[in-house]
Amino acid sequence: MSHIFISRKLTESEKLAAKTKAQQILDSVKSGIDFSELAKRNSDDRGSAINGGDLGFAKKGVFVKEFEEALNQLNIDEVSDVVETEFGYHIIKLKEKKGDGVRAQHILVMFKKVEASDFETIALLNKIKDSIDTEKLTFEKAALLYSQDIETNTKAGYIGFVPVEKLDSNYVSEIKKLQLGEISKPLRSGDDNNYGYELIKIKSKTEPHKLTLETDYDKLKKYATALKDNKAYEDWIEELKKSIYVDIKF
Repeated sequence: MSHIFISRKLTESEKLAAKTKAQQILDSVKSGIDFSELAKRNSDDRGSAINGGDLGFAKKGVFVKEFEEALNQLNIDEVSDVVETEFGYHIIKLKEKKGDGVRAQHILVMFKKVEASDFETIALLNKIKDSIDTEKLTFEKAALLYSQDIETNTKAGYIGFVPVEKLDSNYVSEIKKLQLGEISKPLRSGDDNNYGYELIKIKSKTEPHKLTLETDYDKLKKYATALKDNKAYEDWIEELKKSIYVDIKF
């Protein structure tokens, strides 16, 4: 199986909507509304939201660059402006410093993706598919030019043999309909927060069978390598047990 994958791009309107909401929350903080209560009600980081946005103590380098830089400029109990990271927009409050650790609160407003904005990515893939169907471009060349899957685009999009049960459940039925050499329509791949669309090409199919060297050499090679690595790891653990002394006191 081969594919051409293009990640779904975040649109400016989606970014603007998130930033506008974050700015409104920041205005509420500045007006005197309790930061913790606003975090509980509004933060998309639900793990910290239940604790009023508290992230606990963390050492330098734990947070992404933009977050860390904004945090380092704050004084105790000071609140940042709206800070953009790959996750969305943050409002950050520095609570405490201790040694090389800091304790902060934040409110995260994630980029909310509007499905209608996926059309741009789908349209591009349809254009690529048309070029392949009309023989203006081969699938392999298109994968080299357009696919954003860095692990396969240099292999002309080739993924290898993929068991049906490991395929994305969103499009298994579509894949099963494809004939050899046929190219799918753009299919969504990934979870709600990180996804894109792809064209799939079926190069060959195999029915369930016992593995043999003749038909499954690459797969058997992977299994053998994994087995060897696991054995080496187990041997290493056993050697460590012989050399490490643990003193347990009650």
